[in-house]
Amino acid sequence: MFKAESTYVVKGVEKVSSNVVRVMLEGEGTSLTMELPTSLAAFNSGDRVLVNLSSEKDPDYKSRWDIYMWGIVYYAGADAVRISVGGFIVVVSGLANKPNVGDKVYVGVKKMTP
Repeated sequence: MFKAESTYVVKGVEKVSSNVVRVMLEGEGTSLTMELPTSLAAFNSGDRVLVNLSSEKDPDYKSRWDIYMWGIVYYAGADAVRISVGGFIVVVSGLANKPNVGDKVYVGVKKMTP
């Protein structure tokens, strides 16, 4: 079973297209970049965000997470893990424990600061 949970700080938000944004997050020893539809991306630089990556679905996801999605790992290298979530890309660097290519990974995101 794969599981990784960490608190991150939003370092930047950039518009990729008219309906997609890329959110860059930095944590202690890890970094995460995720693409999201603009309708879901209510993040600002400096916001604290809790992110959970897991191979198991959270049964309480509706009450625990602001954003909850799943994707398939398509790259798991020494430098990063890349997950495709319906075409949106999540890249995580610095993980000690990594999922394998082809694994289904659930991604929970909770904004901790307004």
